[in-house]
Amino acid sequence: MAWLFDYLKIVKIRGFCLDYSCTTCGAYKYSAGLVFLAHKFKKKTMPKRVEFSGMEPIKPTFRDLELNSQKECFEEICYQLSILKKNQITKIKSDYHHYCPIKFIFLIASNDNFKNILLEKITYTPIHEFYEEYQEEILQKRIRIESEQAARALKESQAKAHKAEDKILNAKLHLKKIEYQKLRSKKFNDFISQLQKSEIKERFYNIINNNPFGISAIPKEFFEICNSDKFIKVFKLLDQNTKDKFKKFLANRKEKHFKKIVKFIANF
Repeated sequence: MAWLFDYLKIVKIRGFCLDYSCTTCGAYKYSAGLVFLAHKFKKKTMPKRVEFSGMEPIKPTFRDLELNSQKECFEEICYQLSILKKNQITKIKSDYHHYCPIKFIFLIASNDNFKNILLEKITYTPIHEFYEEYQEEILQKRIRIESEQAARALKESQAKAHKAEDKILNAKLHLKKIEYQKLRSKKFNDFISQLQKSEIKERFYNIINNNPFGISAIPKEFFEICNSDKFIKVFKLLDQNTKDKFKKFLANRKEKHFKKIVKFIANF
């Protein structure tokens, strides 16, 4: 007797969970209904006590059965699949867009113990085409997952490679920075040495016109002689443009010795 199609109509009306991977229920109501009807219409005694919730069997589910009982039950379910008509299959497919109750049965057959039973029953029947669609769907899903995993692995590999390259680049930049700082430090010391060895007038011109390091490069000793007659005498001899440049050069500095000389030369 054909009972599967009628049962699937009840499943839809009552909204049974068909999520095979559901961690809350594992679609237990649907599974228990399959087991109950398979034994009832095969006129087999249930191997375990049936538990009901209202009018619906909730135990045993397919997973609750021992292997031999599972095989007997699955044979009947597969037979019911084999006698489904094309219009019934089309109706079931249209009613269930996401979790399909027939795919739940196909999923059971992913276990090698049941695959041969399924194929023996449904080959050359209308449902076999749906089974092939399901297998292609599983294959495409596997390909998609593998592709996504490969893409993630490639992305992670590229990220690691970029990170390693950045580390090497940063190390090189750090070495260049150290070399630059060493070179600049040498140039700075050379410039200071040159200023210290030069006459006061020459210092003025070097500080204003040839100083690559700014006002901080001027030796403090240069300002400590600002009250000396020699400093005043030389500063007075500078052309006005050079004087103005020197005053402007010192104008924004806050250090005490800079303020001192700015104040001192303000009237010249």
